[in-house]
Amino acid sequence: MPVLYILTGLSFAGKSVLARAMHAARGVDIVDPDAVGRDMGVGLNGEFLTDAQWAVIHAEAERRAAEALEQGRDIVYDTTSFTRQQRDALRALAHDHGAASVVIYVAIPRDQAWLRWTMNNETRERFLVHPDDFAMVADHFEPPGSAETPLVYEDGEDMRDWIDRHIPYTAVPRQRMCQMPDDAVPAIITHIMGEWQRLQPLADAQPPRGVWIIAHEPVPADTVYGVSTPLTNAWFVNSQGAHERDVEAVRRLRANVEAWRGRPYHRWGWADLARLVSEPVYYLAFNWGGLYGYGVQAAVTTNGLVLTSRHLWCA
Repeated sequence: MPVLYILTGLSFAGKSVLARAMHAARGVDIVDPDAVGRDMGVGLNGEFLTDAQWAVIHAEAERRAAEALEQGRDIVYDTTSFTRQQRDALRALAHDHGAASVVIYVAIPRDQAWLRWTMNNETRERFLVHPDDFAMVADHFEPPGSAETPLVYEDGEDMRDWIDRHIPYTAVPRQRMCQMPDDAVPAIITHIMGEWQRLQPLADAQPPRGVWIIAHEPVPADTVYGVSTPLTNAWFVNSQGAHERDVEAVRRLRANVEAWRGRPYHRWGWADLARLVSEPVYYLAFNWGGLYGYGVQAAVTTNGLVLTSRHLWCA
């Protein structure tokens, strides 16, 4: 099920920065009413926009969001959504198009947001916002309460860490899949390396030493847990990069994994990858030592971005 992430917060709270970070880290698409207005040729110079103008802009932005949700794409709706009524309307939009909705409150003190507004008037790093528009949002802002179960991003938090804790990987819409270019596997190996490098070290233990990556022959499209097809390639990944290994030697090593239980097995991880038989998608299964594991599906876009599904299983 696709997700509509509804941003809420004061102007200059950092909502657009968070939206771009979510896009970079999770492949979530962005619908920004401000950008829609600029496409329409209004708000380019920070002029005050009437309610009628905003109504037209938001109608077009919501149309774009609805179209993306219908295609199964996760969306972050980048606007102030400064009243409960506005957020309720966006939740209804998500529901009407078969999507879940999540409110993200980007919290910042008003004086800090105003300081950013003042600085932007000098730097012009983003399009200007009329001071009356800023004041209207700030004066009438209704922070989401517990009934809306919002995710809260506090100004100054590590953004990537916050995304890793709160935002799952986006679903892989078929419209954005490529036909698995020759460099798809290297791209996925790079993705696996990134997952391994983000592992938290165990207390009183040596850092993780690396991860074994094993490629298999294709698996059925409905594969959820476990890969039993023959091995085709193997690599060992550590801080120095990915190193190809002899497949038969790695197979024997893998066969003896159970004998490692209770030993420093947590220092290594295993990742299995296999293309699905019927479509250009890979099944990935991760086992980080004997402590944690999960499975996902992944596809590589034409620009080399690896998009993954939510966890098919997790232990």
